[in-house]
Amino acid sequence: MVRNLLRCWGALAAIALVGLAHEAYAEKVGVAAAVNPDAFSSLAGKPQSQLNIGKSIFYHERINTTGSGLVQVLLVDGSTFTVGPGSDLVIDRFVYDPKKGTGQITASFSKGVMRFVGGKISKNEGGVTVDTPAGVLAIRGGIWMGKIDSPKDYALIFVFGRYLKLNGDAAYEFPWGFFAENGNKEKRPATPDEIRLMVAALSNSSYAGGNQDNVKPNNFQLVNTENMSELINDATTQRILAAAPATQEPQVSCQELGNCEAPPPPLCDVPGTCGAPGGYAVGVFGQPVKGILQDVLFDPESNSVSFGVSGGETIEVRFNTDGIPIDGRVIRGDIDFGTVQFQGGTSLSQEQDLICAECDFLDWGRWTIHINYKDPSQNPTVNLHANGWWVSGAPTNVETLAALNGSATYNGTAHGTVLNGSRSYDATGGLTMNWSFADRTGDLTISNFDQRSYSTGLNGLSSLEINKFGGSLGQIGGPDIGLNSGSVTGSFINNGSTPAGGVAGKFNIGGDNYQATGVFGGSGTPTTPH
Repeated sequence: MVRNLLRCWGALAAIALVGLAHEAYAEKVGVAAAVNPDAFSSLAGKPQSQLNIGKSIFYHERINTTGSGLVQVLLVDGSTFTVGPGSDLVIDRFVYDPKKGTGQITASFSKGVMRFVGGKISKNEGGVTVDTPAGVLAIRGGIWMGKIDSPKDYALIFVFGRYLKLNGDAAYEFPWGFFAENGNKEKRPATPDEIRLMVAALSNSSYAGGNQDNVKPNNFQLVNTENMSELINDATTQRILAAAPATQEPQVSCQELGNCEAPPPPLCDVPGTCGAPGGYAVGVFGQPVKGILQDVLFDPESNSVSFGVSGGETIEVRFNTDGIPIDGRVIRGDIDFGTVQFQGGTSLSQEQDLICAECDFLDWGRWTIHINYKDPSQNPTVNLHANGWWVSGAPTNVETLAALNGSATYNGTAHGTVLNGSRSYDATGGLTMNWSFADRTGDLTISNFDQRSYSTGLNGLSSLEINKFGGSLGQIGGPDIGLNSGSVTGSFINNGSTPAGGVAGKFNIGGDNYQATGVFGGSGTPTTPH
């Protein structure tokens, strides 16, 4: 049913969580999982001692290495710090709820070479921050590696996940990162030499501390290394080297985008998501309609629609390729509500007309869910009506075209539902979007949607994640001008020949006695300067 979906390459490394018991000792945060003899640690008021395999790591414990040292610290949520030669790391804070997979990691990395592989905590917004001489780093859902010589000389490279942020500025794609040399700071892709030198310091290879004229053999022997750490180290190192460009030429070297081969899909935290869903959905609830649903998702791989309701439940219904419901789930926290009874009209339909001109790479349509279910904690029967719109395509990367310094204009349509006082009805409008790939900013306008027009304003649209853009909408025309406002979120879509040949997403509008929600799709031709 869903056409032209692009699956992501696999994740950089499959991180198997080990069975570390959640310690009753609040101060213990992890264990030294791999060590060579030149790694040491110390706690305040205690002398420095050599790190040994299996040693517990505690809050505020300083880990440092000599010019040939290396240690891997495994935390109880599955996160791993690999600390290379001449380095200094302190884990300042570690809070973890294993049942929810939430918590916080705060560390200080003052010098040397390090790689961080995120565990469960890094999946959460704001879960992991690292204080460095360059500023505060934040990583979500992934891996980064860095080399710090001083506040004026450093290299911090995003490898995998949602993003790496330095003082709020974000890198979304390997091998982009933040660099400084003699105080000259820049954000750019890492060169192959920079990548290989850093990987060598974090593996069983030679490391010159940044001076290639003084390369010396340094065969790190990780004694008694546990399988978990070997998997993390080996898989990550091999994948980084495999992904590193063979030369220092730009990854996309053609002058015209139309002559370029489409780049591979971006690295994904979870296969099929690429940093954003492959589909977007919106909806309303009630019979008659009572309000706008929040956090509606459409997953084109499982052909499912999910959303939350005011009682705290999450509803998910999966459909077959004919749009007939297969199964449904209602969950609140750890409570599974059990059997869902489908009522007449529950379906997922696909519109045969294109959502916009030349948009055969996008699918879109309507969904309707009418179910009964019982709350096991109170045993009442809930009768739920909800319906809305969905759109899907093959997401591509916000930064894919950044190196080309290109821009694009997209045109299409928006379809949605309006709640106007006591009335509800469908509406359609036009879509125009402009985007600068180099600046990662743009603007978007939805025109004549229920006789009203909305815009993000000039440069009011910005990149949010590896494959998301978004911004605030304000009313610029129509009845009661200026009284309604909202937001828009979307993704760039691969049209089969151009990585960002289209866009798709959703929007919400709110005002006094007036609300609207819908999906949009558009097509365009990115251009590059000659």
